[in-house]
Amino acid sequence: FDVLPWVYIVVHKSLACRCQELGLGEQCCTGDNAEIPLLGLDESANPSRNAEEEEEYKDVFCQQIAYLLTKSIPSPAPAMV
Repeated sequence: FDVLPWVYIVVHKSLACRCQELGLGEQCCTGDNAEIPLLGLDESANPSRNAEEEEEYKDVFCQQIAYLLTKSIPSPAPAMV
């Protein structure tokens, strides 16, 4: 984890700490076991009592993954005409 580029570490921590808003406890994003929650990402699952928070989390999750991809994958060179 420590050898990853800083942007991955920041996004991981940012997404992992959303667990508190999703009702997973105050200590869910601390220590070596901090994980990115997947709540709200499965639309076939039954809606929970935190449906609004899960919908917002899903939006943030997608935005953060898109950001990582733009930082990790170089843009293609323009085509020569």
